[in-house]
Amino acid sequence: MEGDTLESLSRLSIDLLEFLYKEDYQRLLNIADSFPEYYCRENQFDVIVKIDGEDCYCNSDILSSRSSYFRTALSHDYVVKKGSYIILEEPSISPDTFKTMLKFFYRGGINLNNLDGELCISLLKAAEHFRLEELIEELQRHIIHNKTTWLQFNFIRVINGVFVEDGDERIRHHLIHKVNDNPWDCMGYIN
Repeated sequence: MEGDTLESLSRLSIDLLEFLYKEDYQRLLNIADSFPEYYCRENQFDVIVKIDGEDCYCNSDILSSRSSYFRTALSHDYVVKKGSYIILEEPSISPDTFKTMLKFFYRGGINLNNLDGELCISLLKAAEHFRLEELIEELQRHIIHNKTTWLQFNFIRVINGVFVEDGDERIRHHLIHKVNDNPWDCMGYIN
């Protein structure tokens, strides 16, 4: 098993060097995009994160290096184990949100441009849960500057906290200032 993994990593390294040499950056981006899905296989990881009936296989070193939440959760003596796997349950996060978060954990970033407003808010809640300050800031900026229409159609729900938790005051304040600055132009915010 270990030999197969080393051989696979060796082949991948050679391929990556070849793509760099040929300046084939699109292929590198495609590999980076598929990294979580390619490597999140049962035989290569030591953590199973259970989310809404789905098992997500993860590497404890990667999770711990990216998140103080996981550093704490994976370091305690009371962790639940099943065989050689550590079992974590995340009932407050949807599978789609966690799979998107895996891209952040494994790649260090998420392309937010193609995500809808609700998923961005779910990611914001997950980033707060996992204590990812850098991602929290990026998501708040993205929602405020790029999800204006979505915020307009969900104004009351956002203000009342349906989507946004108490820690997300920045988004609520943004909406309140928009209405205060120009109430007539903001009528679309109230549905």
